[in-house]
Amino acid sequence: MWYLSSLRTEKTPSFHITIDKNKWYDFESGKGGDSIALVYEHMKQQGEDYTPADALRWLRNMSVYTPISYISKAMKEEKPSVWRVKKVKGIESISLINYLKTRGIESSLAKKHLKEVYVRHTEKPMGVFALAFRNEDGG
Repeated sequence: MWYLSSLRTEKTPSFHITIDKNKWYDFESGKGGDSIALVYEHMKQQGEDYTPADALRWLRNMSVYTPISYISKAMKEEKPSVWRVKKVKGIESISLINYLKTRGIESSLAKKHLKEVYVRHTEKPMGVFALAFRNEDGG
């Protein structure tokens, strides 16, 4: 997405953000990076100290949510999953084994850490099989 740079006054957008990578690039200045790098540039321009601790403090102060309020809000809004695990077994599916090969993952390593699972939708007649890790709660 293109924006007018907040680092200077401009009429034509030269500031690009790639949201899925959490990266920015300012074509006018040739600088870019992650959110900390952007805060560094902003603080530097304002004549403020810009250590990592300063940048993190600035981000915390600018945040709408504190970590606690954000977590509690997310927990309140959490909806029950419409997916249910129906079967868990060792990896046998040729499709999943071939997928692992395309990702460069040794089957012996995958079989040590992954399981093949079959999951059904509770409201629609659909299901999928996939690779899964056991979670901390044993699920």
